[in-house]
Formats: sequence, structure tokens, C-alpha cells
Amino acid sequence: MRKLVIVSGLLWACSSAPPAPPAAAPSWPPPRAAAPTAPPPAPPTVDVPPAEPSDPLAPLPADAAARLGALRADPPPRAITRMKHYFVSNENQHWLWRDVLRNRGGMLVGVGTDQLYLYAGWSKATLLVPLDFDQWIVDLHWVYGLLFEHADTPAELVDLWTFRRQGEVKKLIEERWSDPKEQRKKLRSFSEARADVKQRLERLRKRHGKRDVDSFMSSQEQFDWIKRLWAAGRVHPVRGDLTQSVALADVAAFSRDTKIPLRTLYLSNAEDYFEFDTGHYKDNVLGLPFDDRSIVLRTKPYNGDYYEFLYQSGTGFQDWLRADRVKTMCELARFSHRASNDKDEKDLYEVSPVSVTERERNHRCD
Repeated sequence: MRKLVIVSGLLWACSSAPPAPPAAAPSWPPPRAAAPTAPPPAPPTVDVPPAEPSDPLAPLPADAAARLGALRADPPPRAITRMKHYFVSNENQHWLWRDVLRNRGGMLVGVGTDQLYLYAGWSKATLLVPLDFDQWIVDLHWVYGLLFEHADTPAELVDLWTFRRQGEVKKLIEERWSDPKEQRKKLRSFSEARADVKQRLERLRKRHGKRDVDSFMSSQEQFDWIKRLWAAGRVHPVRGDLTQSVALADVAAFSRDTKIPLRTLYLSNAEDYFEFDTGHYKDNVLGLPFDDRSIVLRTKPYNGDYYEFLYQSGTGFQDWLRADRVKTMCELARFSHRASNDKDEKDLYEVSPVSVTERERNHRCD
């Protein structure tokens, strides 16, 4: 089994960087082939776009841009989690993953809102697909993109979410989306989320500045990276349900066909609400074209507003799913605590400023 690393902490604790991710498992040398008796025929010439272009934020080639724009949405859910739109993240120690993500590049796919821009800045993602089953969140990301276009600094971005600027922003939305249905959806999400987003971005600026954490809210360089991602057409929000059969499968096919590696999958605590065998989740993850630099990020809530921050290699998670040894995120986390004391099979371990015995367990894992 490959290693799963768990990094956790209280919302007010731990300003230090997380430990380095576990070393990738060594690959076996390829088998030796017999010397050919005649030179093999030359392979046919195929025009394949490079995985890492010289300018990682250049506009996508026309065919790749068309494929990205054609990503299909999953059907809307019957109900959203707790009947609440999560316009802002309620996980407040994202920086625990900062060094884990640093310069991984490639594609970033994940649920949620503002946290995705943190991860994209740290990882220098070359393509971002916000994938959330709540259409309000998808529409909010499109509004984010519009406001990144009209802001040149983190402070200007925050200002566009203020009450004073809301009339101006609504006019920008009406000009950008002429279709009445799309216009109403974007205006709806902006109006409902505006105050929460403003407060959240202000908190990120203060919190990251105080702790000397570089992010798109405290670093002009990272802000510019996100702004350029949007300008290059390298951000495409889509309504996606991890347990359905369409959106994530389309993302996997896009990654394979364009040779843009899928480097980061962020799940938040979505796995807290379903088992690995639910719907198409297992098949979706097994179908993702992870490479040896791909990682999976997830959080595990406990005692109300506290979270454990976990990361694992993408291929390692796929190995767990193929082995069929655990059925839920809770089982995966519980097994990690047992294996951490096993010198012969230290597949999983935890690094935490708070002892496991000092915190209450996630009630859904009891």
C-alpha cells in the first residue's frame, strides 16, 4: 500500500508548514526486450499538445478549449448538504497543505469555492476545474472569474465584493451574460454570497498576512497567477457530483486527451457523506489519469468546527480502492491510526499538534 499522510490541527493552532509528502514508491525497472532483427517501423506522426507548454498560462489550443467548454454537467442533486449553499470554506487551516502542493502544476479539480484559488496559487496549477454539485457554487465561480478580470490586486478584488460596489458588479454581470436565465443565476449567487465572500476574503488577507502565509490574498504573484488562469480560459466551473457518471469522467477524458496531467484532486469532507461504493464514485476515481506527482486532498471533521487535513498520493488512493479493504473515509482514517504503530506495515500515519486522544471523534465515524 502507498502512504496516506494526515495533517490536522485546531482552527487557531499550527502556523508552521506541514511535513514534506512521503516519497514516491520506486518504480521497477522495465523488462529487457530481445534485440530486434530489423529496425521497427517509425510510428505515425501525431500532433499531440505538450503536457507542459513553455508558457503554462498561454491560452489553450482551440481544440482543447472546445473540449474544456464541452464538459458535461451531472444532474442536479435532489437536495444539497444541510440545505445550505457553502459560498465560503469553513476549513481554516488550508496552509497545512501549502508545501505539499507547492509547484505541482497540472490540473486541479475540486469542490468548494475560495479554497480552490488558494490551492491553484500554491500548486501553480495550469488548469482549474471547480466541480461542485450545487449550481449556486458553480455560478459563483463564474462571478469570481468576472471580478478577477476587473481587479488588479487582492485589495481591489475584496473591494468589488463590498456593499458599495454591488450595483456596479450587477451591471457587469448583466453585460457579460445576456441570456436571461444565465443572468438571473449569476445575479442570484452574487447577491446571496456577496457579504459572506467579502468577509471571507478579508479574513484570509489578515490571517495569511499575520502568519506570513503567501496566497492569492497576500501575494501579488499568486493573485496574478489566478487572474491569468481566468484570462487564458484555463478555469472552467462545472456542476459535478462525485458519485454520478458524467462530469468527473469527462474531466478524466479531457486530461488524457490533452495530456494535461491531473495533479490535484480536492474532496474536502465530501466522503463523509457516502461510502466509496456509492454510485459511480469508485469507478470515477479509478478512471482518473493520475501520475506519480498526483495527490488527493481531503478533510475529516471532528468535534464540530475542527478538521483533520489529509493528503495521499493519487495512485495510492487508487490502490486502496482496488484492494477493497476499506469502504469509507472513516475506515480509511481509522486504519491509519492503527497502522501508524505498526513497524512492519507503516502504510498510514498521522502528524498532528493535537493527540488523537485529546479530541472528540467524528460522530459519523463512531
